[in-house]
Amino acid sequence: MVHVFSTNNSESLGTFEYTKNGNTITEIYTYNSNGSFSSNYTNTSIIELGDEGLPVRMDVKRADGNTFFRIYEYQDGNLTIDKIIYSFIVEDDYYTERQIYTYDDKKGALYYCQTPKWYLILYLNDFGIKNNVTHSGGTWPPRTWYTYEYHNSEFPAKRTVSTSGHMTHSEGIEEFIYITK
Repeated sequence: MVHVFSTNNSESLGTFEYTKNGNTITEIYTYNSNGSFSSNYTNTSIIELGDEGLPVRMDVKRADGNTFFRIYEYQDGNLTIDKIIYSFIVEDDYYTERQIYTYDDKKGALYYCQTPKWYLILYLNDFGIKNNVTHSGGTWPPRTWYTYEYHNSEFPAKRTVSTSGHMTHSEGIEEFIYITK
């Protein structure tokens, strides 16, 4: 079992608990707005890993009773489609959201990362695991474009992220620092 803690500010605490059994991972996410470990709400996810150890499906039951599941598709070791199908109890309705990713042919910033690939895909999917994401967009805006500057090596040194959607536009620059042993 592995625990991951996250805080958004001094008043909140999020806890992720992961338990792996074969090709299935159970994730329990607990969030509390007053910073203690007692839960205000808890979401439970069942993550199915494929033969390469990458997530192929995630079923989520939220604390409010709503559920959704995600389907992940890959090509050449890169996540290409992240499809989310929602089911809302209150509205008794379903809708699908799809995110599609494209990549360049250079090694991604996380290429040699030792963190399990399933975790990277679930939480850092706009960072390519094998190659660098160049565009993401889908059935719902926003659309995001990524451009890179590279070190002398083949890894990115800087990434510009440009996002547009719903009459808004934002741009940010991220720099990469690599530590070698």
